[in-house]
Amino acid sequence: APLCEAVIGSAAPEYDSRACLDWLDANELFTLTLDAQGQWYRYHHLFQEFLLEQLKARSDAEEIAALHRRASAWFARHGHLEEALRHAFAGQDTAAAVRVMVEHRHALGDAEDWQRLERLLGMFSAETIASYPDLLLTQASLIELGRAPRLQVKETVERAAELVAQMADEPARAAQLSGEIDTFRAVEATESAIDPEHAVALAQRALAAMPRSWHFVREVAWLRMALAHQMAGRLSRAYSTLVEGQLENVGQDGPVRMRLTGLRCFVMWIAGDLRAIPQAAEQMRAAGETQHHPESLGWGHYFLASVAYAHNDLATAEAHARAVEDMRYLSRPVTALQSAFIYALICQARGQPDQARQKLDLAFEYLREIRSSGLVPLAQAFQAELAARQGD
Repeated sequence: APLCEAVIGSAAPEYDSRACLDWLDANELFTLTLDAQGQWYRYHHLFQEFLLEQLKARSDAEEIAALHRRASAWFARHGHLEEALRHAFAGQDTAAAVRVMVEHRHALGDAEDWQRLERLLGMFSAETIASYPDLLLTQASLIELGRAPRLQVKETVERAAELVAQMADEPARAAQLSGEIDTFRAVEATESAIDPEHAVALAQRALAAMPRSWHFVREVAWLRMALAHQMAGRLSRAYSTLVEGQLENVGQDGPVRMRLTGLRCFVMWIAGDLRAIPQAAEQMRAAGETQHHPESLGWGHYFLASVAYAHNDLATAEAHARAVEDMRYLSRPVTALQSAFIYALICQARGQPDQARQKLDLAFEYLREIRSSGLVPLAQAFQAELAARQGD
């Protein structure tokens, strides 16, 4: 009923949608109740087609588009984003569809709901994506998630930067998006490991520009700044950088706080501090499990598996590696791949070379399934390492 009222608006103030739905339901007229509260109904498909034909016969295209736009706004307000986009497109309101993404993409990133974000972005045409910086930066995040070649990420980000440079009438918004762009550039700078000071400067500039509410992107910037300090030989500064990032998240929910705590594992692993990793990794794993955040959960299991393998605790290592294998379609692809390497090494250490190769074969099959060509060279490198261990 609330959706009906929102769509009809002031066009028919005498219409009682609740009474109409109750009457249809009571008389079992082509209507099926979908929930116990009687809020959602589904028409029989033939009845639905009949109603749509009646609408087209009685209303012109603009009137129908207006109904779709009002439906889109209602769905967006209530978090039904896929439906909001469908009705925005049906109402020929691309700008409204883009606003839905602008308003929700960071919250979806914070929730690590990458599959839904990818599904939403896939509803836009390539031409539309190329015309809006928010959509391009969302696309860049998803490309990076799949570890596609860095050039593809860079080209997407630079296209977004060109559009942001044209936003003279929205200086505040342009500054925020420039901060997100600098975060991508900081990632690239730390990956290249050529100029850590430049990476630090980029991350600092990004954090100064982005809103505090963009938790996930800010965490990426904090981590990249910490890694840059570590590359420059400033390990204590790397740890203090992450602590500083944690302090800005005081008062936020557990997963937001624990994710940055868990990110310390990356610095600890590079520093070889295996004793300190399990506590941080377990906090990340527990928070990910409680809040259904698959990326945090996957990384937590991966680090626990890695430390257990390094300590020759193969049973514990296998339990965590198997957990990542079971959730490989939900976790970050690079996490799933690195965990597959650990699983193969566990089999090799147990004198099971055939099983080790099977784990690697499964990893290659997984990369083919998700079309992650950027990670194939990493898998091939490990394939060579495993072959050397097996004397091939």
